[in-house]
Amino acid sequence: MTPPASAATPTVGERIAEALARLGVRRVHGVATGLGGLPGIAAPDDLALLLADLDGRCGGVPGVALLDPQLLHVSSQPGGRANPETIADPETALLRVHHAAREATPHTIALHLDFDLDAPAPIGFADLAAEADPVVSMLSPDLAQLEVVFIAGPGVVRAGVVDRLHVAAAHAGVPVFNTWGAKGAFRWDSPYHAGTIGLQERDAELAGITNADLVVVVGGDPAELDLRLVAPTVLEVEPAHVDLLVARWAAASDPPARTRFFSEMSAAVTPLYESESSPLSPARAALHLSGAAPRDGVVVADAGVAGFWLARTFPTGIPASMLVPAIAIPGAAVAAALLAGLDDRPCVAVCDAGATDGAPGGLDPRSAELLELASTLGCSIAVQVWEPACNRSAPPVAGSTSTGVVDSAAAHVEASLAAFDRSVRTPGVHRIDRVAFDERAIDRLVEVAGPVTAWGGSGAPGSGDS
Repeated sequence: MTPPASAATPTVGERIAEALARLGVRRVHGVATGLGGLPGIAAPDDLALLLADLDGRCGGVPGVALLDPQLLHVSSQPGGRANPETIADPETALLRVHHAAREATPHTIALHLDFDLDAPAPIGFADLAAEADPVVSMLSPDLAQLEVVFIAGPGVVRAGVVDRLHVAAAHAGVPVFNTWGAKGAFRWDSPYHAGTIGLQERDAELAGITNADLVVVVGGDPAELDLRLVAPTVLEVEPAHVDLLVARWAAASDPPARTRFFSEMSAAVTPLYESESSPLSPARAALHLSGAAPRDGVVVADAGVAGFWLARTFPTGIPASMLVPAIAIPGAAVAAALLAGLDDRPCVAVCDAGATDGAPGGLDPRSAELLELASTLGCSIAVQVWEPACNRSAPPVAGSTSTGVVDSAAAHVEASLAAFDRSVRTPGVHRIDRVAFDERAIDRLVEVAGPVTAWGGSGAPGSGDS
């Protein structure tokens, strides 16, 4: 056993914590004592992993959980799993974490730290040199004459290079599709915004991906859309280099024409936005949440019915203002709302009802457990539980207030504005609104783009569930 470090000599654990803090990590989940100077959020292992996943996904830096206490989980992919790698020396562990922080695409690593965190840190430890940038790809000007499709994934937002994507689109005169993890990369009414894809069976066909000469993917996440299954030729581009990709092309004189996908989807969704019907149109509900959110606010939904509607119809021009995980995992929305509460960021969590019959408030057990944890931390969380209008109501959640069932457009506007108003909240007391929506609204979208395929179609509208 290595003798412990003196008060004047930092430990390996302290130096690792310092390096994590320089990368932007603000807390460590799973241990109340934290790591070095990083504060800890005490939670059972399953909740600690989920909170770390969401901490990484909601920001541009990875989330961290420390279990056992020698298992370090570093993640930006909710529901992401990785076989633990045994690391015998601190330098290698730090290099692995540093590499994970530089990776824009959401992912997960797990490191079994087979060394003493309390040992004195070696001289120079944690002073990492910058890694070399990957090779820059530049497309030949001749390719400008071909059918080229651009697709942006969440890596563009996480890397903070949305402005470079704008430069590339305007210079090349190309429309840019996005998966739902990159919503907001362009304003919904930008001529370069071609639509959100990866949610329904015919998205790739309507977007022209299946017969394009070249599909350029920038910061893509295969968990949202695996283009190898539908595209003939795919070029994956480092997000930071997207503007250089088309630098050799002649500058376009005009924005691109609207795509078939955008036109047909817009025609299907617009009446749902404008609907004043009761029960509530889910697209109208997404519109209300977008309008109610302050500029620094975020709406987070679980994968499923509510997640589909937000991923498909949430109008935004602000990157990272709406999040639906790429992998279906219970509790993700409430976990994100808890973290937003710790960061004093306005947030509304949107969940499906009926995940477990008789569960408090219609929530799944993990979400209910996270609400209890949030109460102990003094966070006040706002939740909308979406349910088909035909469903029965569920018993309330202890330690929460409820306004009853919201089933009209006017009532949902009021509820959404109130959900973002933190000035009326009591610490540790949560606001839960039941939102009854029109489950038949999905028929319009299925007619255009087929059944929902995101998250394997499980639990999503048009997948066979009511």
